[in-house]
Amino acid sequence: MSIDEPEASMSQAPHTGDPVVLHVVESFGAGTANAVLQYVRSTPSVTHHLLRHVREGEYVDQGDLGVFASVRSLSPNLRDARRDIRKAVETVNPSVVHGHSSFGGAFVRLSIRSSSRQRIVYTPHSFSFEREDLGAARKLILKLVERALAWNTDTIAACSPREMTLAQSMRSDSAVYVPNISATGTAHRPAAKMGAQVVAGAGRLSPQRDPDYFIEVVRRLRRVNEEAKFIWVGGGDQTLVDRLHANGISVTGWLSHEEALDTLSNADLYIHTAAWDGFPLTILEAHRLGTPILARHTSALEHAPSNLVFSTVHEITAAAAELLADSSVADEVTRGWEALLAENTVEVQSERLMEVYRSRAVSNRKKRISTKVAV
Repeated sequence: MSIDEPEASMSQAPHTGDPVVLHVVESFGAGTANAVLQYVRSTPSVTHHLLRHVREGEYVDQGDLGVFASVRSLSPNLRDARRDIRKAVETVNPSVVHGHSSFGGAFVRLSIRSSSRQRIVYTPHSFSFEREDLGAARKLILKLVERALAWNTDTIAACSPREMTLAQSMRSDSAVYVPNISATGTAHRPAAKMGAQVVAGAGRLSPQRDPDYFIEVVRRLRRVNEEAKFIWVGGGDQTLVDRLHANGISVTGWLSHEEALDTLSNADLYIHTAAWDGFPLTILEAHRLGTPILARHTSALEHAPSNLVFSTVHEITAAAAELLADSSVADEVTRGWEALLAENTVEVQSERLMEVYRSRAVSNRKKRISTKVAV
């Protein structure tokens, strides 16, 4: 494997065999990194290359990079990123350039033109204009930018039904729902737990994850469950780390993927507090581990039943207290997630990705979209 060696070269001959995909990621860490790695594992017949930037403070397991045929560095600056993308495209000669998240997707579509020989695929992992920390004017600007860039996009590969709906509003003839999935392999959950109950939050500590929401839930839960322990699995903004510590919440810091899963598997409840999402991978991971889940209501979870997602801190705290006190409630919640996540499987993700990566005729895909996802 070539790591950060852009001078390596490949043939520029037209593609006739299995797809060659260049993934471009401006923020290769946390959920986005896990999602891209799952795409690679779900499509073993595809040759995957990675062009990525790792933001300061983000954790990336270097061992995971072995799934890529090559790994190159991407500048976070648009001018230099355009140079990096064009050089990587010239070197790798991909049949598909797959841009991930808002910046990665914008960098790609401002650098090269999508064509039948070299198609651009874009996965937003939550459209930027869905952010809840932005004002209305900025959201409108971001939406207009996304609409403009959509016309230099062969396919929007949406990661949730909500994202699919938004993608269809921009490019109704070229959107495919590619569900997120949890890591493959066998999940291990302790058969019996001893000691105090553990309630976990998880993810990169940032405004998106809204740890203040988790803190408020913890404060209320302590009034009815004094013995419970609270932990945040992940790392990030030191100010937010300090705030959690000040409220008696343990913070693991960045862990390897397996270490994070082991920690989450020991929790009696995972509370997902993100203010916005593409589709939350931590929910998929926690469910695979058998950890009961309660989530904050967001547009990404708009199809979830009312006993799984909640609009207010008061509602989710009451549900958490009931779940921790009654194992039958935990079992009911787990069955609810099982039904909701029935389509989030390796088989479905693999099928949809191969459709996206192999397709050459966008116009023929439109009539198939309605059979792929009901939104």
